Amino acid sequence: MGTDREFTLLKFNDITDIGIECGFYHQFVGDKERGLTTRIRIKKNRKFDLRNIKVMVKSSKLGELKQRELPDIPYLDSLPTLLFDKQIKIKRRNKVFKLIENDTITVEFDNGMKYQFVNK
Repeated sequence: MGTDREFTLLKFNDITDIGIECGFYHQFVGDKERGLTTRIRIKKNRKFDLRNIKVMVKSSKLGELKQRELPDIPYLDSLPTLLFDKQIKIKRRNKVFKLIENDTITVEFDNGMKYQFVNK
């Protein structure tokens, strides 16, 4: 296990590793939105099709995060990536932080691999 900037690198199977990033987002442009986000990407084997695996991402406090289409933003890079998020309908940022304190994000793959990320 290691890190790649904000991604935690994990062994997925014999041919590839994955990077997982869990966090909070706050959008300032247009409709102001807040929420939890998880990005999952392949690290070693670019030919491995991430879309062929089933992934469940769940917050212990807010429930399941839904898979979304990745926005077409050049700096996100070209590695195969999945994006999950859960919008939080609370306007005050400090209340959101209090809500997600000690939250655990569980990322579970159909091959039995399960990872948990705790927000302390």
